[in-house]
Amino acid sequence: MIGNLILTALKANSDVVATVGSEIYPLVARSETTFPRLVYVVESIDPGYNKDGWEGDECLFSISCITTNYSDATELAGYVRTALEMEEGTIGNISVNRIGMDSYFEDFDQDDSKNTFTIELVFRTNIKEYI
Repeated sequence: MIGNLILTALKANSDVVATVGSEIYPLVARSETTFPRLVYVVESIDPGYNKDGWEGDECLFSISCITTNYSDATELAGYVRTALEMEEGTIGNISVNRIGMDSYFEDFDQDDSKNTFTIELVFRTNIKEYI
């Protein structure tokens, strides 16, 4: 459901596609995948109800931009933010209110053999309808 929204929005952005190609994964990427890559996770879906029934879901999701170079990670994070922030309407098969960025985190992993830089962007939106 929500993964389709995320994947559709990311693949619609030419800068994202030019940078990562098809290296966009849900939950986790296998260790043999190449860099740069994106990994997205649906963090939570909180349904809302009123006296008439379901009125929508609040959705929180994150996208990790993983590269072997810090400046590449920041550039990719900018593309991801552009692809998602303030988007609204029907994306994939989901009707959403405006998508907003909730938070931004940076990390470096020197324990893996690749010395990877990760920038995680967290977004929030309200889902109006699943089409």
